[in-house]
Amino acid sequence: MRNAVLVASAIMASVIVGPASAQSLENVPPLDLGAAIGEPGEGWRKQSATDEGLTFVCESDACGGRGVLGIGQAKTSPDYVKAVIADPEKMLKSYQYGSEESMKPSGCSFSSYATKRIGEQRVQYTSIGTCPQGGHAAMTTIFDGNRPYMISVQVLTGSEAAAVKLRDQTTDKLNSAL
Repeated sequence: MRNAVLVASAIMASVIVGPASAQSLENVPPLDLGAAIGEPGEGWRKQSATDEGLTFVCESDACGGRGVLGIGQAKTSPDYVKAVIADPEKMLKSYQYGSEESMKPSGCSFSSYATKRIGEQRVQYTSIGTCPQGGHAAMTTIFDGNRPYMISVQVLTGSEAAAVKLRDQTTDKLNSAL
């Protein structure tokens, strides 16, 4: 009888939780960014695409002047993702440092950061900044507790409003795909 209870408990646990291999973040494939994003909007054309990222460029006024839209995903440690999900405000300082370092080659820098929780298992950091020669930068990075990836959207254009609008539209598409 005791063994039957243990077996029944194990079956119930596997139904509720699922097998351990299905729960491993290491086995989660990357998001198909091309399918998630589609076309970003008028004037934008795809310049490059890999499993890790997409780059679109625009040379017209339709997108706020010359611009670049980059969407990338990078595998990160499950512990880091868990820490961000558990306490996004605490982890913001680390994220800010990484963002600033990654933007140095472009000459852009961020002046504001915000944290937004999207459900229990998803957090996104957003930032806005400026670039040389009057350019504007807008970025969002999404951390999802069910994926070992951080997914970033970076927009550089001549118009802050256009950069923020495209960043937010692209982020909405990614959140829907997740």
